[in-house]
Amino acid sequence: MIGACEVDLKSRFPTGFPDVPGTEWYAKYVSTAKKKGIIKGYADGTYKPTQEVNRVEFIKMAMSALPFYDTALEDPAVVVSQFSDVYDELWYTPYVSVGMKLNFINKTNELSPIDGMQRQDAVEIIYKIAKYVENNHGLMK
Repeated sequence: MIGACEVDLKSRFPTGFPDVPGTEWYAKYVSTAKKKGIIKGYADGTYKPTQEVNRVEFIKMAMSALPFYDTALEDPAVVVSQFSDVYDELWYTPYVSVGMKLNFINKTNELSPIDGMQRQDAVEIIYKIAKYVENNHGLMK
């Protein structure tokens, strides 16, 4: 996502997370994503780099990486009304609603927010974002 959104990688360390040593191959991505506000980590200050990402965590990171994210597109109520397994407006519903409005997220009956993200679904969202950025690049400068 960071490369797709034309963000310069920062190689300064520490990464900001005690469980992400600056010597790891992915440290520059984690450090840059934290600096850009794409990720925040967990309440205990960790990132948990080897933990599987769930669906809504991925969507939040993907939407936060957008160079054109606009809070005016947020409509958490539409997420609650669209998906049978989302009952309340939660931390992730603003991000999912933006993804839905920009057609990055398929509208299905269930969101399955805590399920692991399948690679096929993740790459589909990344592709849709990359195409959107490519088609609207002139509008974003």
